[in-house]
Amino acid sequence: MVSKKLGILIVLVIIAVFAGIGAMQMLKYTQSPEFCGECHVMTPYYLSWKTPKAPDDPDYALLDHHHGKGHVTCDECHLEPGVTVIEVAIHSITAEVLPYYMGTYELPLELHEAFPIENCIECHEDYKERTHHLVSDPHRIVTDCTVCHRAHPKVVEIPPMKPEQCGECHPAVYRGWRIEGGDHGILNCMYCHETHAYVPACQKCHSDFHGSELTSCSECHTDPHTIGRLDLRAVTSEECVICHAAVQGEVLETTSKHDGVQCSACHPEHEFEKTLACEVCHTTIEGHYPGLTLAECEQCHPTGHSEMPVVYKEDVPNEWCASCHAEPADLIKLAGKHAGLACAYCHTTHASIQTCEACHGTPHSAAMHAIGPCATCHVSAHELAI
Repeated sequence: MVSKKLGILIVLVIIAVFAGIGAMQMLKYTQSPEFCGECHVMTPYYLSWKTPKAPDDPDYALLDHHHGKGHVTCDECHLEPGVTVIEVAIHSITAEVLPYYMGTYELPLELHEAFPIENCIECHEDYKERTHHLVSDPHRIVTDCTVCHRAHPKVVEIPPMKPEQCGECHPAVYRGWRIEGGDHGILNCMYCHETHAYVPACQKCHSDFHGSELTSCSECHTDPHTIGRLDLRAVTSEECVICHAAVQGEVLETTSKHDGVQCSACHPEHEFEKTLACEVCHTTIEGHYPGLTLAECEQCHPTGHSEMPVVYKEDVPNEWCASCHAEPADLIKLAGKHAGLACAYCHTTHASIQTCEACHGTPHSAAMHAIGPCATCHVSAHELAI
C-alpha cells in the first residue's frame, strides 16, 4: 500500500514539474518579440525591429533595427526596469492582449505620453559622458529621448487582417465562411467589418436585392458568413412565392393534401438536394407499397408541388401499382397470358385503358366480334374469363 501511494506521489510530482516547466516556457514566450509580432497591428513594428537596414535607408536612424541586431527585446525597452515576471505577464494581458482581442486599441499606435527616460538609462547610463565634450551638448538636459531618437517608423500602415487571423478568435464563423460562404467567400473579413464588431447593413452593398417586398435579409440569410445556407423554418410560403411564383402555379394547378402545407415543412433549407424525403412525413401511406424511398416516390410523383397526375415509366414494378389497385393486381396473377405483363404495358399513362384491339387486332371471326366487345366473353383484361 505504501509503495502504491509513493508511486502516485512520484507521478504527481513529475506532472507538476512538467506543468511548471511548460508554464514557464509559455510565460517566457509572451516576453519575446515574436509573441508581440503575432498581433497584426504590431507586425510592421516587429518586422522593422527584425529587418536590418542599409545606411542609405531613410529609416536607418531608427533604433528598432539597431536594437534588433543586439537582440534587445520589446519588454526590455517598453517595461519599467525592475518589474517581476508576474508583473510582465499581467501587463501583457491587460495592456496589450485584451485590448487587441477586444478591438479597443487606436490606430496608428502612438505614445500618448513621454517615454520614460529611465527605461533608456537602464542600458545607456553613460549617455552624458558620450557627448559632454561637445560645444552644444544634446544630452545636457534630457527629459525624453524619443524627441531625437525614434524607435519605430512614425506612421505605420497596418495591413488588413487576413481571414485566417480572424479565425483564430472566431473559428466557427471562419469554418462556416470557408465552406458555405457563397459569394461572400471571396471577400476579406474587413471588407464588411471595417472595425472590430462592426456589422454593416446588407443594403450597403446589395440595395433591395430581392425587390422591395423582401427587405429583411436575415429572415432567410440568418448568418451572412454562410450565405449559401438558408434556414427557411421561419419563412412563410407567401414570402417564398415572391421569388418562386412558378412553383405556386404548380401547387394551385391541382388540388392535393399539400395545398395547405408551408414550403418550409419540406424545404427547411434552400438547396433542393436538402429537401426532406417523403418518408420523413409519410412513414406509411395508405394504399401504397410499404418501404418506398424518395427516389421511388419520385418515379410516380416527380414533384411534391403537384402529386397529380401520377406519371411513371414502363418499368414501374407491378407491386407499386398494386399498392392502390390491389383487386386487379390479384386478378391478373391468374389471367393466363396477361399474368406476365407489366401493368404499364397496357396502362401507358395513369388511369388510361388501351383497347384490346391495340394489341390483338381482331383475332376472332366477324360473327364473334359482332356479339359485342371483348369483355362480353373475357369479362376484363385482368381476368380473361371465357
